[in-house]
Amino acid sequence: MIRSNDLLLVAKLIQGLDRNTFRNHRLVMVQHLVPDVEKFIRLLERKFASVKVIGIDYSKNTEVIDSLKRDGVDVTVPSFEQPQDSVKESVLATLGEVDKFGQKLLIQEVGGYAAPVIGNLKKPLPTTTEMSPS
Repeated sequence: MIRSNDLLLVAKLIQGLDRNTFRNHRLVMVQHLVPDVEKFIRLLERKFASVKVIGIDYSKNTEVIDSLKRDGVDVTVPSFEQPQDSVKESVLATLGEVDKFGQKLLIQEVGGYAAPVIGNLKKPLPTTTEMSPS
């Protein structure tokens, strides 16, 4: 759960980013879909070329899902038994889009679902240095 002070800090950090920082990035998120996380998603969706959200089945709020979908956010909630399959499909599909359009991919997740997918790729992912400390 995100505390309101934490969300305010994150909001200030995200709002302080240059509008173009992530314009050429696609974001895949694996998240609990609860009200405070919806606010986090909405802060991020304004900064990225596209956002794909994969909800965790055992911690979802249907009002949050409906609200995000209604506003055009790509949201899927796989069954509890098969989250890895859905995450793999989403990450691989997004990687294809990233390659096709010369973009970059950022993955933000809870639970480590995407790590095995990335670890099993045949070619390494290009890295981004825009956010690296100098």
